[in-house]
Amino acid sequence: MSIYKVIWNNQPPIARNLTNTPISGCGNINYPIINFGWNFFDPDNNNPQRAYQVQIVSASNYLSSGFSSPDIDTCNPGPGTCAPGNSSNIFSPTTLVFDTVYYWRVKVWDSKGMPSPWAYPPSPASGPTPAPGNSFRTVAHRYPRPNFTHNPPIPSAGEKVIFTDSSTCYESDGSSHNCYTGVGVIYQWDFDITDGIIDCNGAVNPLCNAATVNHTFTLRGNYTTTLTITDPPVGTCFGTGDSPINTRLPLPKWHEIPPASIIFRILENIGAFIRNILR
Repeated sequence: MSIYKVIWNNQPPIARNLTNTPISGCGNINYPIINFGWNFFDPDNNNPQRAYQVQIVSASNYLSSGFSSPDIDTCNPGPGTCAPGNSSNIFSPTTLVFDTVYYWRVKVWDSKGMPSPWAYPPSPASGPTPAPGNSFRTVAHRYPRPNFTHNPPIPSAGEKVIFTDSSTCYESDGSSHNCYTGVGVIYQWDFDITDGIIDCNGAVNPLCNAATVNHTFTLRGNYTTTLTITDPPVGTCFGTGDSPINTRLPLPKWHEIPPASIIFRILENIGAFIRNILR
């Protein structure tokens, strides 16, 4: 009788098609958002990813120590994402720095605990990319924060409404300023979001890129106004300020008649009546 011994050879998995995708940082976000992604490939077909490790290092640190002292390491302190149960193929850190060049790499484990080699971006399916792979630079600074107020608080239809800008834009050093004082910043005002019309476009009319703008709502109703601000170094964000703007019916127009003129008209009518009798 023959005895056969079956040897199962578990091959290492592969991380490939690496991407680092910038995500809009509108809102009160004080760090650049990057989604680091990859495709998990296992030559054995049926072994899913159970863990991963991402290391990110600034270009300046890479020049001095390579990846030995990364700025971000998802497994340090351990075990982090090196622990079983980390099947995600997207990582979004919260400690990246604006206007900085970085390198990154990823390692994955299959369900049997077999690790892959380090993969460097982009590492397409056709073959791995040599270290350190492609670098990337984070956006220059925080995204703009559009905001405004309107006055009067409850305008009448047909009454001029003044919109006062209170938006905040930023610099790479973290300092802030009113957006309308920035170079190249563009404002777009849509006073009634339901009609989809840009009523005041700073790309066409520079007066729209100002501390105040005016608009008149001709009809009674509730209006949501949007202010969209484009700060060229980073991108575009919008806000609705203190909307909605609730307009009411116009106040009636009163015409005051001086009392003396009324008496004069009465006396004039009486005189005319008497003259007609005496004829």
